[in-house]
Amino acid sequence: MSYWPIVKKVLKEADIVLSILDARMPELSRNEELERMVRHFKKKLVYVFNKCDLITKEKFFELKRENREAFFVSGIKGLGMSNLKKGLMIM
Repeated sequence: MSYWPIVKKVLKEADIVLSILDARMPELSRNEELERMVRHFKKKLVYVFNKCDLITKEKFFELKRENREAFFVSGIKGLGMSNLKKGLMIM
């Protein structure tokens, strides 16, 4: 079975879809086809910017301003993980 049929099956069953983006290069790490499918299935899309500890404060605040509902984490350092967990619980 190829990749996209599996993605469609998962999307049909999902309530929320997390899109994990590299905070250093968010536009390059986006999957526009996935985003299109999420909209098609009318699912909630939540952006999670990972590696936020590797960007400047200016870039961090710019991303935060442009993506008010997003979460910002550092998987290695564990930063922002509790906010992500809490935020997903209330969605």
